[in-house]
Amino acid sequence: MEGKPPVRAMDNPKVHSNTSSKRTECKARMKLKKIYDDDTKNVIMVWIDLLHLEHNHKFLKQQEEIDQLRCNKTHDLEYMEFIGAMQDSRVPQHCIMDYVSEMHGGAENVPLDNEGKITSIFWSHASQQGDYIDFSDAVTFDTTHKTNLYDKPLCMFVGANHHLQCAVFGFALLGDETVETFEWVFNAFKTCLGTEGPRVMLTDQDPAMPVALRRVFANTIHRMCLWHVQNRFMPFLNELKARFEEEDFKTQFQSIIHHPLTPREFETAWAMMLDKFNLHDDVTLKNLYEIREEWIPAFFKQDYCVVMISTQRSETMNKLVKSAHVDGNTPLHEFAKQMLKLLHNRKMKEAKETLACMGQRETNTLYEFEVKVARAYTRAVMNRFEESIEYAAAYKITRDPDGGVNDCVVQHTKRSNKIVWGQHQFKVFADVEAGRYKCECKQWEHTGLFCVHILRAFQILQIDKIPKEYILQRYTNSTRQDVGFSRDDKKSNGKDDETKSYRQKTMLKNTMKVINKASMSKAGHDKYLDVIHELNGLLDRVEPDIEGYESCIDSDGEDNQRNEVVLIEDGAGILEEPVPVTNIQR
Repeated sequence: MEGKPPVRAMDNPKVHSNTSSKRTECKARMKLKKIYDDDTKNVIMVWIDLLHLEHNHKFLKQQEEIDQLRCNKTHDLEYMEFIGAMQDSRVPQHCIMDYVSEMHGGAENVPLDNEGKITSIFWSHASQQGDYIDFSDAVTFDTTHKTNLYDKPLCMFVGANHHLQCAVFGFALLGDETVETFEWVFNAFKTCLGTEGPRVMLTDQDPAMPVALRRVFANTIHRMCLWHVQNRFMPFLNELKARFEEEDFKTQFQSIIHHPLTPREFETAWAMMLDKFNLHDDVTLKNLYEIREEWIPAFFKQDYCVVMISTQRSETMNKLVKSAHVDGNTPLHEFAKQMLKLLHNRKMKEAKETLACMGQRETNTLYEFEVKVARAYTRAVMNRFEESIEYAAAYKITRDPDGGVNDCVVQHTKRSNKIVWGQHQFKVFADVEAGRYKCECKQWEHTGLFCVHILRAFQILQIDKIPKEYILQRYTNSTRQDVGFSRDDKKSNGKDDETKSYRQKTMLKNTMKVINKASMSKAGHDKYLDVIHELNGLLDRVEPDIEGYESCIDSDGEDNQRNEVVLIEDGAGILEEPVPVTNIQR
């Protein structure tokens, strides 16, 4: 914008032009002065000699407008030569544009809003991406609270690891909770984790989430989290609990939500509850009943959800975030640090549990199948397995007259007076020769863990070995896969505090200049190869000062370090702090 427009022939009023000059004689500028050391000639001081901040023109706010400035249209010579090489190879222009856009994260990945402020951000560390590869079968996603100074909802993609602990796959701070924003964060998650989507995703009751989920993860089964659904209606449920406190409405309601193993059980129990408390016209219970197939576990027993039928995972992580790490007064930069600390604490707990799993576990019984699975399962999973074996003693088993040779009916010996609606006998279908077992309660299909009914059948049928297809690797001590990159979340910094990526960028630019010169002659080419070979030998004797160097190189010498992936919506180039909000409660 500085300077005067040049005087040209077209300035003649008789000559017309379709373009206009961008020069407005703007005087805004800054002048710097350098002071050099007399001996070393190095710069020892820089100060501002002249500063004018007043502009006489409007500012460009849209990213598309800023991109049109001449300063944003220039590229390094090496970069342009790379584009030229693609053109010489007859790569179509649109393919070159797509490739360059991909190098910069996509053409529409980082647009600006009207004020040049970030509205949404998603990030995932290397360890989180590794966890997702290992435990991506079921994920919970929620935006239940706002924990930072800017009143942005914190979203977490949470799963369960092989120790049945919470595993966080990614974090996000969102500007709003619209379909478009959820679609953006799901796409960011998809791009970052390199996934077609989890098998099952559990979310809260936000009506925008299912729409965005279907657009991005068309093959993912969507269910509502039990805890989130109850949490939304909690004020109304608390009124009912207070009104019928003496009749113990709370206990009966929770048992109806959690205990039914089949839809028929739930329907019977729900009808009995409405009759007992005369709540047929209660609006809250009507609303909960209308969406029962989306959140009551009995209705999606056929869907594999690991051990995440409710929202224990998200609920636990939310409590950790709120109580131990951040609150509504936490600044954004401190918030990111605390999230990394939270992640580190989760890793320490996992490491502690992994250490506890080492060695041979003593089993509670001498059943051969129990001894064998104890060698595979983690301690937490084995605890559940042994608990189920203990409960199985309370069941009696008889042959199923209508089934196969080994089919049986398993029935509880003590009928509960409180759960009169409960189904107390279940059919177990067993084909011992083929190694096939199935129970009509469908717990194995739902969680990948055996129910007490099948375990009771194992005892009676004297099963020595459980088929390996029933021992899911995600529950074993050997579940971790070779992901091909370092899971270390620490930044690779050298002694001079320079990152590995910064060094690579600096060396690459200078190396390209040398290659351009060397490629101009046969002698230059040969000399380049000789020097590179000699340099490679010298570098083998140089001690690295970046931690995890060896773990970043695979057997072929390829750099496999995966850095933290951060995707930002509505913010690139101009990053301004959003205005803090005073109301930090959601």
